[in-house]
Amino acid sequence: MDNTTQMELLLNKPYFVIDFLPRQVLQTSQGHFYEVEQYFLSNPEIKNHALKIRRIILKLHCYFRFDIYCKKWFDNLEIKQLAKMVDDIVIRKKGDIYILLAGEDCMLHIEGGVLNLTVYNPNARLQQLLSALALSENLFWWRGTDGF
Repeated sequence: MDNTTQMELLLNKPYFVIDFLPRQVLQTSQGHFYEVEQYFLSNPEIKNHALKIRRIILKLHCYFRFDIYCKKWFDNLEIKQLAKMVDDIVIRKKGDIYILLAGEDCMLHIEGGVLNLTVYNPNARLQQLLSALALSENLFWWRGTDGF
């Protein structure tokens, strides 16, 4: 199966989230999610968040080869190029990066303007690794609720 087909199939699989909050904020919440989110999307907070996401991605790259989609497919980016790509998407708050983990039926999605990283279809071993990586950056790991 080619990478594009695999990516499209994985978007319909169960997912987990690495986020700055410990669980999803419901639309019925009486809190101030929008204002807090805007604060964290502003400088210097967004640069701090980009650093955390970059560190998670680079640490994960120690274990897996990546096939990366960001306007086109990349299969062997240098580490500095990958780090810059992640920073650009997170800090500019525009664009997307999709990362397929070689040998796994799993994909990560980084979306500009969103303060989480979505992980589609991680097996138990990947869930354990990614939850530890999230914790190492003072972020939270939780199961997505769509489709359940």
